[in-house]
Amino acid sequence: MPDNDTLHAGGLLPHAVSRADGGSLMGYVAPSPRRLAAGSLTLKESAANDPINWWLIGCALVYLFLSYVALGPSIWVRSLFASLLILRMRADIIIPLCLSCLQLRLNVQESFTDLGEVGGGFVEGLTGFESYAFALPPLLISLRAAVALPSARVDKRGFPYWLYFLWLFGAAFVVVGAFVNLGSVRGWTGGMRMYSIVGSMFYGLLMPRPSPRQIDRLVNGLAIVGLILFGAALTGRFGSKMMFALAPICVSWGISGLLSMSGISSLSAIIVLVVTSLPIAISSTFTVFGAWSWAAIATLCEFTTSPRARRPPRRMLWMVAASAVFVGIVFLVGINRPVSEKLHHDGSFLGRIEWKLYADRAPLWWGCFQSLCEEPSLLPTPERPFLIEWFGSQRLWPAGPHNLCLELLNQLGMVAGPIAVLVLTYLVCRCAVVLTREPSRGIQALAITTIAGVLVGGLTLPYMVQDRIAEYLFFATGLALGTSASNQQLSQVVSTSWNRA
Repeated sequence: MPDNDTLHAGGLLPHAVSRADGGSLMGYVAPSPRRLAAGSLTLKESAANDPINWWLIGCALVYLFLSYVALGPSIWVRSLFASLLILRMRADIIIPLCLSCLQLRLNVQESFTDLGEVGGGFVEGLTGFESYAFALPPLLISLRAAVALPSARVDKRGFPYWLYFLWLFGAAFVVVGAFVNLGSVRGWTGGMRMYSIVGSMFYGLLMPRPSPRQIDRLVNGLAIVGLILFGAALTGRFGSKMMFALAPICVSWGISGLLSMSGISSLSAIIVLVVTSLPIAISSTFTVFGAWSWAAIATLCEFTTSPRARRPPRRMLWMVAASAVFVGIVFLVGINRPVSEKLHHDGSFLGRIEWKLYADRAPLWWGCFQSLCEEPSLLPTPERPFLIEWFGSQRLWPAGPHNLCLELLNQLGMVAGPIAVLVLTYLVCRCAVVLTREPSRGIQALAITTIAGVLVGGLTLPYMVQDRIAEYLFFATGLALGTSASNQQLSQVVSTSWNRA
């Protein structure tokens, strides 16, 4: 293997290789699979794939200032800014898009314990026409991915064509449902926005793929954003549902940095862990606590595995599978447990968790489940209410079932809904597989964060598919999965070509 390893971000460069018999071979030269997977490249990484763009971050900060002094006009500014970022379709749009999801005028008026009121207050502050500004960016995600797919310049290794075309089939029902609900009092764009966010994984997979080292820079930037938000939450006068999505990435990045045993990395990791943990320990919701805890355990499990062993990394597959089974059992017990038992609980930690699941969430799950069985709909019905039994009485519940799968089925109908669930299931499974073979801290953190948000957080809230909360994470996860797929395939090609040479 020559010393001057040659690798271009997104593909290998041809290079003349000297053979032992004195001849030459025009082939592909790349680093060893271990160095390739770890991102330890000798070639200078392409600046075009750098995930940190200070100009775009500066524009996002200008928007944040505007969102504090003039909330109404800032909504349209955010729509234009987010649309331009989505059209750009590069890794450096993820952090600015994350920042643009904040509306500071509302966020600084809410505490971390009142996160449930942020969304309601936001909607009440609209005049009506601003809601159309929220529909454009999610829809543009789907259109931009569709335009990028046929391009010969896009790296499509690891892209699931079968799932994407199935998702497009469901999109037809979503569009028809939107026009059917046009003019109704419901949010007629809600189904299209939610379905587009589910499909944003495809958008991330089609992005120009950076190196694992650049993925690390991206995750470090997202962790810094989370650190700032959680630090602001310590004041008691700041809250954002984005913290639901960012909590797992902060703890995963912090623990992996602490276990890396490097001075600066360990110090920054301690700061991230402390600042993130305090609001969660003091006044977090059950959903944030569960996703944060799962991400912490998964990261410890991942980083205490020897990279030289082949069998031990499979423990992550078992952990994800066991978590899925556990979540399924909790859900089934919740909707089948008698109401009388849901009214009794003790004051212990486990007792409060039991009450939250079976007295607070389970009636919503059962009401939505019963509604789906009795009145199934092929087309999306945004903001569809349903009857629930609440402490011995029935009431009409308009605020959703507080469960990711039920929310998708309830909002998107019985065609697009199951397809959306299948897309997220595929995403979780692929993240679990990546955790068994990918040594990059950033890729691991994104995979763990996505699993925690979809599988664990999705048990009690559908925040991962709500716009202005987590779409940037789907971008980043799709980008990381594509980068990992490219690295694995390149490693196999390089090993085979080199052995033949």
